[in-house]
This record gives sequence, structure tokens and C-alpha cells, in this order.
Amino acid sequence: MKHYIFLIDVSTSMFNKISKVIKSLHNFIKNVDNSNYITLCTFNNNFNYIIKCKQLKEININNIDLQLFNTFGCTLLYDSYMFIVKDFMNYNIDTELHCLTDGEDNMSVTSKEKVEYVLDNIKKEKNWNIIFYNPNNIDIKIKNIKNVSYDVNNIENIFNSLSI
Repeated sequence: MKHYIFLIDVSTSMFNKISKVIKSLHNFIKNVDNSNYITLCTFNNNFNYIIKCKQLKEININNIDLQLFNTFGCTLLYDSYMFIVKDFMNYNIDTELHCLTDGEDNMSVTSKEKVEYVLDNIKKEKNWNIIFYNPNNIDIKIKNIKNVSYDVNNIENIFNSLSI
């Protein structure tokens, strides 16, 4: 049993991409064992939970639609990572954290170095698998976790290769 956490950028720049991200999420949910858990959260100027640690069999995939992903504002990336770690660090379940953005943080109080340190610790202490998806047209990486560059024109397949 696993807990899949998806942290999705819904800043203004994601406006033309978010429907493809939702499509990829739907494909992932359809193909994973429904006894697993999912958390779906978004960030722009704020951090928001859409689904918080629910078993997939409790989720109606049709309710995960464009209306839940209101794109606007800036990119609160680093603070969002911190919210996730704080909320789930005491859960004793195999966890995969997948973060998708199309740009750099421009709003967080937390520094990139602090996030790198915290993510490295949670990875070591709780054996989290953490993947950061960033577009291949900009060079943003987070140390000590898996960084995956993606083609913004092929974003609808972004979650197809997860370890299900």
C-alpha cells in the first residue's frame, strides 16, 4: 500500500497546461490499485488540499476536474513542500511525493536550501520517494531528490511512468 502525494502548480503560467495535467492524473488513478491512498494539493499564492489522504476507492475520478484547479497568481513552491512534510511526516506508509511546476518559486518565505535539507531528511528517515517535475526549457533543480525534466508540449503524459 502506498500514499501518492501530488503537489501541482496552479499559478497563472499553468493556465494552458492544467487540463493536460488533470488528464494525466486521471490516467494514473485509473491504473493504480484502489487500495492505495492519494493526496492532491495545489499551490499558487496559497497552498490548498483538494484531496487529503483518501483511499482511491473512495475517490470519484469525475470530481477531479478543471473547476478544482483555479489557475492564478504566483508560485509558492518551497512553502508548499514544507506544508506537505509537516502534515505527513508522522504517517507510517510508503510515500511518493510528486511535485509539478512550470517555473521557479517567487513567493515562499522558506529558502530553497531549507527545503533541500528537509526533503533529504524525510527521504532518509521515512524513505519517501520524492520527484520534482520541472520543464526542460528552464534549469531549476532541487538537490537530493529525483529531478525530471518534461516537455511542456507533452505534459498530458507526465505521470504515466510512475512506480505503480
